[in-house]
Amino acid sequence: MNTRRGLLPRKGHTGFDEVEHEPGLVVTKVDMTKDGMILSAQVPELQSGEIDISVDGEYLRVEGHPGLRGAAWANLIQVPPGYDASEAQAIFFAGNLRIVIPKE
Repeated sequence: MNTRRGLLPRKGHTGFDEVEHEPGLVVTKVDMTKDGMILSAQVPELQSGEIDISVDGEYLRVEGHPGLRGAAWANLIQVPPGYDASEAQAIFFAGNLRIVIPKE
Protein backbone atom coordinates (compact mmCIF):
# COMPACT_ATOMS: atom_id res chain seq x y z
CA MET A 1 0.00 0.00 0.00
CA ASN A 2 1.36 3.40 -0.99
CA THR A 3 0.75 5.91 1.80
CA ARG A 4 1.95 9.46 2.33
CA ARG A 5 2.24 11.42 5.53
CA GLY A 6 0.31 14.64 5.85
CA LEU A 7 -1.69 16.86 8.12
CA LEU A 8 -5.36 16.24 8.74
CA PRO A 9 -7.60 17.68 11.46
CA ARG A 10 -8.51 15.52 14.43
CA LYS A 11 -12.26 15.47 15.20
CA GLY A 12 -13.14 18.03 17.86
CA HIS A 13 -9.69 19.59 17.67
CA THR A 14 -8.73 22.96 16.21
CA GLY A 15 -5.19 21.89 15.32
CA PHE A 16 -3.83 19.43 12.80
CA ASP A 17 -2.19 16.12 13.57
CA GLU A 18 0.26 14.18 11.43
CA VAL A 19 -1.34 10.98 10.16
CA GLU A 20 -0.78 8.43 7.41
CA HIS A 21 -3.34 8.25 4.63
CA GLU A 22 -3.77 7.10 1.06
CA PRO A 23 -2.27 9.22 -1.74
CA GLY A 24 -4.20 12.39 -2.39
CA LEU A 25 -4.31 15.78 -0.77
CA VAL A 26 -1.53 16.53 1.70
CA VAL A 27 -2.01 19.78 3.61
CA THR A 28 1.49 21.22 3.86
CA LYS A 29 0.79 24.46 5.68
CA VAL A 30 -1.96 25.99 7.82
CA ASP A 31 -1.91 29.75 8.38
CA MET A 32 -4.26 31.29 10.93
CA THR A 33 -5.15 34.94 10.30
CA LYS A 34 -7.44 37.38 12.06
CA ASP A 35 -10.05 36.73 9.34
CA GLY A 36 -9.80 32.94 9.01
CA MET A 37 -7.46 30.15 8.03
CA ILE A 38 -5.54 29.31 4.90
CA LEU A 39 -4.79 25.69 4.01
CA SER A 40 -2.02 25.11 1.49
CA ALA A 41 -1.47 21.80 -0.28
CA GLN A 42 0.52 20.42 -3.16
CA VAL A 43 -1.16 18.14 -5.68
CA PRO A 44 1.34 18.10 -8.56
CA GLU A 45 -0.32 15.11 -10.21
CA LEU A 46 -3.40 17.23 -11.03
CA GLN A 47 -4.11 19.77 -13.72
CA SER A 48 -6.76 22.47 -13.86
CA GLY A 49 -10.22 20.92 -14.02
CA GLU A 50 -9.17 17.72 -12.26
CA ILE A 51 -9.94 18.85 -8.70
CA ASP A 52 -13.34 19.32 -7.06
CA ILE A 53 -14.07 20.88 -3.68
CA SER A 54 -17.46 20.65 -1.98
CA VAL A 55 -18.87 21.29 1.49
CA ASP A 56 -20.54 18.57 3.55
CA GLY A 57 -21.59 20.07 6.88
CA GLU A 58 -18.42 20.86 8.84
CA TYR A 59 -16.22 19.11 6.28
CA LEU A 60 -14.57 20.14 3.04
CA ARG A 61 -14.41 17.29 0.55
CA VAL A 62 -11.50 17.56 -1.86
CA GLU A 63 -11.49 15.15 -4.80
CA GLY A 64 -8.81 14.58 -7.41
CA HIS A 65 -9.51 13.02 -10.80
CA PRO A 66 -6.15 12.61 -12.57
CA GLY A 67 -7.63 10.62 -15.45
CA LEU A 68 -5.32 8.05 -17.01
CA ARG A 69 -2.29 9.31 -15.02
CA GLY A 70 -3.47 7.81 -11.71
CA ALA A 71 -6.32 6.76 -9.47
CA ALA A 72 -9.01 9.15 -8.33
CA TRP A 73 -8.92 10.05 -4.63
CA ALA A 74 -10.93 12.00 -2.08
CA ASN A 75 -10.06 13.55 1.27
CA LEU A 76 -12.28 15.04 3.97
CA ILE A 77 -10.99 17.97 5.98
CA GLN A 78 -12.90 18.82 9.16
CA VAL A 79 -13.26 22.55 9.60
CA PRO A 80 -12.81 23.59 13.25
CA PRO A 81 -15.64 25.36 15.11
CA GLY A 82 -15.75 29.10 14.47
CA TYR A 83 -14.98 28.83 10.74
CA ASP A 84 -17.50 28.85 7.89
CA ALA A 85 -16.80 26.01 5.45
CA SER A 86 -19.70 27.11 3.24
CA GLU A 87 -17.81 30.34 2.45
CA ALA A 88 -14.48 28.66 1.64
CA GLN A 89 -12.70 29.77 -1.52
CA ALA A 90 -10.06 27.82 -3.39
CA ILE A 91 -7.26 28.77 -5.76
CA PHE A 92 -5.47 26.09 -7.79
CA PHE A 93 -2.44 26.83 -9.96
CA ALA A 94 0.44 24.64 -11.16
CA GLY A 95 -0.17 21.85 -8.65
CA ASN A 96 -0.59 24.17 -5.68
CA LEU A 97 -3.94 24.40 -3.91
CA ARG A 98 -4.85 27.13 -1.45
CA ILE A 99 -8.16 27.04 0.43
CA VAL A 100 -9.24 30.12 2.40
CA ILE A 101 -11.85 29.49 5.11
CA PRO A 102 -13.23 32.63 6.80
CA LYS A 103 -14.23 32.91 10.43
CA GLU A 104 -17.96 32.85 11.15
